[in-house]
Amino acid sequence: MSKKPIGPQVRVKVDLSGIEAVISTARQRGITLAGAKAAGKLLKNAARSAAPKRPGSGALKQAQGVRAAKGTKQGTTASFAVQGAKKKIDKMVVVRGRKKAQRVVPAFYDHLVQLGTRPHALGKGESLGRDATKRRKAIVRTGQTTGKHPGAKKNPYRKRAWETVKGPAGAAALKAMGIATQKEIDRQGAKIRSKLGGT
Repeated sequence: MSKKPIGPQVRVKVDLSGIEAVISTARQRGITLAGAKAAGKLLKNAARSAAPKRPGSGALKQAQGVRAAKGTKQGTTASFAVQGAKKKIDKMVVVRGRKKAQRVVPAFYDHLVQLGTRPHALGKGESLGRDATKRRKAIVRTGQTTGKHPGAKKNPYRKRAWETVKGPAGAAALKAMGIATQKEIDRQGAKIRSKLGGT
């Protein structure tokens, strides 16, 4: 994936001010992380369904993943999930204009699918990805060795995916945070009872 992910980010925030006395900031971050993971999972599945499939490949669909993390700024309890193509996912594919299978790495071209490309010149041997033998950057031959690539229309499939799941994703995040909050309250309650000599 690029440094700036293409498509939506699932960002979860929750106000836990009413129970700050018993739940630390670190624990609050864990609660919001549960929500971010739940919402991100729905987006990942929707993006996998919506991603275009090249004949004989399907690598872009397979590469869809999600990464969730806790907030790191001082005092914040926000967590987030970013959905995109995993860098470690690749596939050997025989593409147009080539007889030999090429190593396709969706993370290298996912943003081009999302945003489209303008017409551009092609150099000899130009591709998008990595050559399976020479390990060169670049995958997918166009069948042309020189000349002009006509460009490609944008296909914001991740945006469409988010539109279909943003309601359920919010509900899933709230449910997951509710469960995580209750577990933490129960944990703290058991800790207090233990100190008081209870059971």
